[in-house]
Amino acid sequence: MLYRQHGADKAVGFPHTAYCLPCYYAVTGVKIKTLGELQAALGVVKSLMTREHALDDALMSGVATALCAEFIEALKYLDGAEPYQEPCYGHLADSIIRELGVPLVTGAIPGVAVILGSAPTAQEGVDLIKSYQAQGILVTLVGGIIDQAQELGLKMGYNFTNCSFGKRRNICYPRCICCTSCSTDLRQCNTWRCSKPSYIHQRQGSGICKCFQSLLMM
Repeated sequence: MLYRQHGADKAVGFPHTAYCLPCYYAVTGVKIKTLGELQAALGVVKSLMTREHALDDALMSGVATALCAEFIEALKYLDGAEPYQEPCYGHLADSIIRELGVPLVTGAIPGVAVILGSAPTAQEGVDLIKSYQAQGILVTLVGGIIDQAQELGLKMGYNFTNCSFGKRRNICYPRCICCTSCSTDLRQCNTWRCSKPSYIHQRQGSGICKCFQSLLMM
């Protein structure tokens, strides 16, 4: 539907980043800037879903799932749309990634915690968030936990080591590790898959994410 409506040259991507679709760029080294390029990327994503019973194949199927989720998220920003409102970031801008990059590398921020959904009570949710913050861990929130934190007046923002991404979003989005120095490592790790497209497309996949396929209707 979107491809037919807007055409192959329609710009697609996240705002305030030089990395276009950061996860796909980190894995493949290829920037996606249009719907046509996104359509072509589906072949690469499909090739990663082999359904072979091996650890590496399971890992790459997970990567493919994350890439599909990123594609869905990027489509929400077509025509300059703003799908997320404060306190939800939805997408972290490059400036925030750079600011977080140094403490993540030096260990000042020793890790990242992801909290999904709702806690049994708002107080339990806030206590959990604060327990991570007390250890200097960056806490990312998705879903009902955001409302619970707001209910009890918890300050939110990356400067409080607390990022709310969205109450309803596709959460397979490792943005905080895909646009910094880690990107090069990921590309090198997967070069054998990315530099030999003939090999990639020979591998039999089971198909792409069905929700994405039905959304884009390519």
